[in-house]
Amino acid sequence: MSIAVEVSEPHETAMIGDRSGLEVPLFEKNPQAMCVVDKKTFCIVEANHATAAMFGYRCKELAGLSLFELSDSAEHDRLLLLSDGVVSGRAYSGAWHLRRKDGGSLRVRAAWNLDFGRGAMLWTFEDQTQLEAARAAAREAGELLATLFADSPQAICRYGLGARRVAEANRTMLEICGIASADERRIYEPLALEQCVVQGSSSDAFFRALNGTEMFEQEVPWQGYDGVVRTVKVRGYAMRSDAEERLLQIEDVTAERATAQANEQREKMEALGRVAATVAHDFNNILLVMRGYAEMLQRALPVSSVEGRHAAALLAAADSAAETTAALVGYSRKEEELPEPLDLNDVAREMADRFFPTLPERINGRLALSHEDVRVVARHSEMQRMLLNLAANARDAMPGGGQLTVATSVRRNSATGRIERCVEVSDTGTGMDAATKAHIFERFFTTKAAGRGTGLGLAFVESCMTQVGGRVEVESSLGKGSSFRLVFAVEAPHGNSGFETPKSDGVKGATILLVDDDEHIRCLVAQFLTMLHHNVVIAAGADGRFENFEWRRP
Repeated sequence: MSIAVEVSEPHETAMIGDRSGLEVPLFEKNPQAMCVVDKKTFCIVEANHATAAMFGYRCKELAGLSLFELSDSAEHDRLLLLSDGVVSGRAYSGAWHLRRKDGGSLRVRAAWNLDFGRGAMLWTFEDQTQLEAARAAAREAGELLATLFADSPQAICRYGLGARRVAEANRTMLEICGIASADERRIYEPLALEQCVVQGSSSDAFFRALNGTEMFEQEVPWQGYDGVVRTVKVRGYAMRSDAEERLLQIEDVTAERATAQANEQREKMEALGRVAATVAHDFNNILLVMRGYAEMLQRALPVSSVEGRHAAALLAAADSAAETTAALVGYSRKEEELPEPLDLNDVAREMADRFFPTLPERINGRLALSHEDVRVVARHSEMQRMLLNLAANARDAMPGGGQLTVATSVRRNSATGRIERCVEVSDTGTGMDAATKAHIFERFFTTKAAGRGTGLGLAFVESCMTQVGGRVEVESSLGKGSSFRLVFAVEAPHGNSGFETPKSDGVKGATILLVDDDEHIRCLVAQFLTMLHHNVVIAAGADGRFENFEWRRP
């Protein structure tokens, strides 16, 4: 096949050259837009399918059109200058603005080959429109990223491992560094992490992780140039574009850690108080036995005798010990708080006002309060501590963020007929498996890291609910969060227990069932009752005794 090109004389034809059967499809089906153009007239002699598709023409329609017709008017002067370059044998490659058949604009990179054949040149076109759009989008994305970096509430910086300096830092990062203005930054340039991270074992581990290649997250003590000491959480990421740089995200967790430490200290003191109360209770039982026998001795002995005086001294010592244990209980519990009517909605709001402001930004706190009557009888301080314990556990179960919900509700228990009023704390965190759920109410059981929990929070919650006749319901599964519901029964079931308490009329010779799990106390009380001429039936426990026991009088 041969191509003929019209030159200046209309009847003169110049043969560009024969093309083999292989060259024809290489030209016509080539994905690169190309066409054969007459050197003198700049008219298209032949165009392939890619060129026709680019300009919106058919191949035959392009034949005979000049580059002047296909170019924007602003390019015509350049075409005239280029024609001089063609005559002198200079090649060309550069940007060009062309027009499609439908009037649309094309931005292309054009080039020609002067050696294509006698009287003709081969032009190629590369559409730059999409490339320019991609570049514009990349510039816009870069500007947006720069804005997000500069104005982010998170402290962010680029850190150079080789220079051991902060290469770039946003406004929040400068604030954590204790630098209030651009003038101060110039004073402290270049910024060095070694001057802010307080030296110690945690700092050694931090810098080892910083020089590694893996993503890391660590908490370190931090002292800015303003002298303020903080606790910060640092997350480090390797930069794909530069192996010698790290992207660091720094979060000030000082307030969060202070709250956690205060809660842990409070839990420890509460645990110590409960231990002290338990010890005091057991010791009071021992004192009861000692004082009882001392009193019986005193009654049996003359007051003026040596033995009588010894018995009186024993009683005085027992009373003194009782006062000491009472002081111990008073120190651990401050004062005895009586149950009172409480509105669960008010308690939930009060807890939320105290706790929600301390939540990290990644956790959303939500209240869902019932419009029904949710009043219960409980101790106010215990209710607050129970909800705070549950809310703190929910927060710790969502290290990656989520939603913490405190809700109140009213329901009727279908099994007992009781009206139940509930307050529930739920989260969307890690959840628990069945094995963990089986132990959560055990004292000192915890799934938290060492130093982050005492294992007494849920034990305290269960103990308080048991004291007020309520219970704790737990729903949880791995990966789907947890829900802890405090249930208060406010309406007694129908009927009664079937027992009637006998009225005391001062008669002697009554038969009395004595039940106590302490052998010494059982023996002591039995002797007192026997001295009062009563018949005493002694039992170490309640199992099986009440069914066969009847109240009777002589």
